[in-house]
Amino acid sequence: MLRMRWVPLLAVAALAASSAWAIQVPLKYTANAQGSSFSAGYKQLELKTTKPAGQWQLPDTVGKYPLYALIKMGDQDRVVMLDRKNADDKFYTRLRIDLNGNGDLRDDPEITTINSDASPNARLVAQNIQFTAKVGGKELPYAAMLSAYCFDADRFASADLSSGDTRQYMYCLMQSACTYAGGFDLDGKHYEVRLADGLLNGRFDDTLQKSTDRGAQAPSGRQPLVTQADQLYITGEGSITGDDGQPLGKYLAIGDKLFSVKIDQAAGMMDLEPVQGDGSVQIPASLKRIALLGDGAEGSVSLFEPAAKVSLPAGQWRVASYQAERKDAQGDLWRLMANGDAGVAPCSVAKGGSAELKAGEPFMPMVDIETAGAGYGMQAQMRFVVLDCNKAQMKGLSHQGNNTKLALSKQNPSLPREPAWQAVTAEGEKVASGSFSYG
Repeated sequence: MLRMRWVPLLAVAALAASSAWAIQVPLKYTANAQGSSFSAGYKQLELKTTKPAGQWQLPDTVGKYPLYALIKMGDQDRVVMLDRKNADDKFYTRLRIDLNGNGDLRDDPEITTINSDASPNARLVAQNIQFTAKVGGKELPYAAMLSAYCFDADRFASADLSSGDTRQYMYCLMQSACTYAGGFDLDGKHYEVRLADGLLNGRFDDTLQKSTDRGAQAPSGRQPLVTQADQLYITGEGSITGDDGQPLGKYLAIGDKLFSVKIDQAAGMMDLEPVQGDGSVQIPASLKRIALLGDGAEGSVSLFEPAAKVSLPAGQWRVASYQAERKDAQGDLWRLMANGDAGVAPCSVAKGGSAELKAGEPFMPMVDIETAGAGYGMQAQMRFVVLDCNKAQMKGLSHQGNNTKLALSKQNPSLPREPAWQAVTAEGEKVASGSFSYG
């Protein structure tokens, strides 16, 4: 009898211990202020001169070649339409979108835009587009921005767009302008979080995955690991900023604790459920944020301020991206961001095993050179890159503080001074020199 009662008591105790640090994070929708650094997602719209297929109700048009695009917003497709207010406008000056998702653009207000057709360029910008996005059966607010640019307004005004291809003349980008924000406490520390729509689809629960865009292969044969995800901003140090972002993962590791992540956008809730990994991974000390992508069904992991050893599910894990931080001798903070390489071996985590994540130092500067032409007409384009110990490529390096003695860029003091270069012959004769530039 004692034995029969003892087993369920143990089960209850174990359940209580587990749920004691399960976390529910209420999320509040927030439209970004102008100039906000939380706009994680953007998409280049595929504009066509033909009306999209379907039962769309469209307003009358003025210009010869109105343009149309379809975007996914939550569970619905929406039509975007560019037109001219006056037939002789050099570039598009009118923007209409199916904001309420009923398939009829005629009952949606014309969106306020900033227009310019100053030669040679022209633009249309909408900074405050307010949608509703249907997610989980509920209409939810959503904010975005749109920018359309033309490279030659005079040429575009008389362009023949009957083929439907506008890419040689212009491009149009749409960018998210809202987040879901919340906070929680863990081990006596308060954390602030924000979720941003990285895929511009009205959802905030898209975890890290491979992108269909493989990316350009570098001259040396490197192959960047191209991924896509919504963005998780998280900090345990006061107010959250645009520097606090990392890709959203199926799992979230904070310190030495591992959680599964479930986001219910319609309910405004993020659930962090504690899980026990199968094996452990040793993490380089300087890495503050890491995004790992599994080769199979493992999913993805977003690590924030990881402990020296972190428990992970078994699988093959690749470094998608990371952020490393270090202070210099004068106490100024340097922050380095890098993207992983798809061609390197993954970190293998086995049940009961221990593995070491290869990332970070030592870093190696190198120059990619591409040539065109031949003989005296040959031209060379040089690109300065920095690789880590496992071919991850640095994508950003910034500095915060006023005390460093390291040389800084005159154009932007938050960046290190631009590297200088020399070209010499095999005999050591200097034939050219200069400096690289950011961009």
